[in-house]
Amino acid sequence: MFFFGIDYKKLKEDIACSNPHKGTHQYVINFIYKELSSLTSIEESRNFKRKIKELKQFRIESDYEEIEILSNQGNKAYTLAKEIRTYIIENFKV
Repeated sequence: MFFFGIDYKKLKEDIACSNPHKGTHQYVINFIYKELSSLTSIEESRNFKRKIKELKQFRIESDYEEIEILSNQGNKAYTLAKEIRTYIIENFKV
């Protein structure tokens, strides 16, 4: 199995060396952002990173804070996730 041409053993080593406190999710986000920066405009790659950050913040709030999540907030998160997924599929042909 490969992740962008990197086998999982090498990927695991890269993640461990990159920043042991950030973990796999942040490694993948940074990797995709870096790749997008070379494939698209700076504005598009920044927009991607902004959407990821917004979705991540929503997940943190919904998982760890004592707040009520309203339907419109859930729908916004769902829309962001679909946009991110579509963007990755279109730019990386996966």
